[in-house]
Amino acid sequence: MSVIAKAYELAKALKESPEYAAYVRAREEIGRHEAARIMLEDLERKREAIGKAALAGEKVDEARLEDLKRTYEIVSFNPYIKELFVAEARLGELVAKVQKIIGEAIGDESHKSPDGLSGEDLPGKESPADEPEDAVEGTAAKGDSRAGDSAPDDR
Repeated sequence: MSVIAKAYELAKALKESPEYAAYVRAREEIGRHEAARIMLEDLERKREAIGKAALAGEKVDEARLEDLKRTYEIVSFNPYIKELFVAEARLGELVAKVQKIIGEAIGDESHKSPDGLSGEDLPGKESPADEPEDAVEGTAAKGDSRAGDSAPDDR
């Protein structure tokens, strides 16, 4: 099988992962709550504007950065957005682990594991990649912070 075909298999496995499913559910949930959607859009708009300015070589003033930080802190209190941030982080951890495994396998020193093993050691060794999907660090289910909440759009 070709490397590209394997990449498609990996993409399919990622898309079928619990981490990706949680991310999709969290995005959909925000879509159902106008206040959360507006807050998230505001945060993303500010983050994008600062990113574009930085890429263009412009100096980003402290006031804009402080405003972004305050916005992030405020939106983080929204349980739907908080759920999205947690889902994004877990999905990001999974993708980072996959990248690390690939990097180790091809001998990329920047992806060397803390135990010092190289990619040549991967095929026969037990690794975090061999763990069950629910054993991925930080993916244990946590209580729903919205329990008992009956006012979906007041956030």
